[in-house]
Amino acid sequence: TTNDNAYKKLLSGEASLIFTTELPSSELRSFADDSGEKFEATAVAKDALVFYVNSENPIKDLKLEELRGIYSGSITGWRSLGGDKETVIPYQLPEGSFLQDMMKKEIMKNTEMITAPAEITAVSNEGDPLLYSVFDSPDYETRLLPYSNSSGAVCYGSLFYLSEDKDISLLSIDGISPKAGNIINGKYPYSYSIYA
Repeated sequence: TTNDNAYKKLLSGEASLIFTTELPSSELRSFADDSGEKFEATAVAKDALVFYVNSENPIKDLKLEELRGIYSGSITGWRSLGGDKETVIPYQLPEGSFLQDMMKKEIMKNTEMITAPAEITAVSNEGDPLLYSVFDSPDYETRLLPYSNSSGAVCYGSLFYLSEDKDISLLSIDGISPKAGNIINGKYPYSYSIYA
C-alpha cells in the first residue's frame, strides 16, 4: 500500500518524517525490529470521511441505512428520502484509496457497493473532487473534469479538503454533524487520525 511504501522510505532513510492515516502493519514493525529500528507514530491531527451534496439539495441529514441504500443502488431517487424529484447520482472514490476503503468498511460493512461507471468516479488531485472520464476506444483517452456538483449528486471525501466549499452542503449522519467539535470529541463516528 501507499502507507507501507512511506514506512519503507523511513526505514531506508529516504524520508525522516511521514504523514499517514495508518499505523505500520505488524509485518513492517517486525521488519523494523529485525533491522534494529523502531517506528514512533504520534497522532497530530484529526480528519473525517464526510458526505456532501449540492448546497441547494434540501437533504441535510441521512441515516446510515440510507447511505448504504444509495451506495448499494437500492435508493435511486431523492424524493424517497424527503428531497426533490431528482435521481441520486452517487459518486465514488477510486478503488484502493484510503477513503474508499473506509467507506466500504465503516459505511457499507457487509453490503455490496454498486459499481460506479467511470463517468461518475471522483478522483482526488490535491483534494479537489474531480470527475474521472474514460472514453472507450482502442487508444482510450483519459480526461479529468471538475466535479459537476449537480443537483442529484452525492459524494464523500475528506473534511479537510471540503470545509471551505460554499457550493456544497456537508451532510449530518444519523443526526450528527461533521463539525470540528464532533470530530475532535469522537461524537462523529467516521473520523480518523493523521499520524506523523
